[in-house]
Amino acid sequence: MSRTALRLAAASLAGAAVLVTAGTGGMAATAGTGSHAQGADFTVHAEGANLTAYAAGGAHLPFRDGPPARVTGGFGEDSCFACHWDGTENDEVGTLTIAGFPEHFQASVTYDLEITLTHPELEVAGFQLAIRRAEDGVQAGHLEVAEGEEERVRILTDREIDFAHHLVPGIEPTGEQATRWRLRWVAPEAPEGNVLLHASVVAGDGDHSQMGDAVYTIELESRPR
Repeated sequence: MSRTALRLAAASLAGAAVLVTAGTGGMAATAGTGSHAQGADFTVHAEGANLTAYAAGGAHLPFRDGPPARVTGGFGEDSCFACHWDGTENDEVGTLTIAGFPEHFQASVTYDLEITLTHPELEVAGFQLAIRRAEDGVQAGHLEVAEGEEERVRILTDREIDFAHHLVPGIEPTGEQATRWRLRWVAPEAPEGNVLLHASVVAGDGDHSQMGDAVYTIELESRPR
């Protein structure tokens, strides 16, 4: 069993602080209580190269109340595929669209964004999105939660970068085999070049594991008017 597979499995344990190690003598696993932890107890089953890990209480998504920062798939970051690695990434079965992000933006103008995810097996879903300067990855403007989305969407600021992501109520579909999240982007007061929007989303199949889910990523570019 590779250490990479073990690391990925450890990262999937509902956000718990987990250390999994393997050697010629077998495998050892210990858990603590991280900021996203749903319980410190878990079970690890290994057979050959396959490993499955279950956190106490189970989880529809590794991070039901939002992923850690920097999993948008942009600027060298991981995407949701870092944890939901068993399924497919950017297949043609589902769709990811973001409405409202302009090709050309005006300084200080507020833009209403809507993320739409569809997939025939979608039972739960999650996302993370950020908008940064294309040149250097510095925050571009700022993100806000749209009115009426306060219980579904949150803005996490990490090292001066805004990351919009789902909350627990936001993992439920808003339609048949589809879900939407709404937020706002306030463009920079003094634009300094183009900006990039990166988003990563998960269409979960609702089997209480990170296996078999579909992951989609998107990159959009906007230029100052």
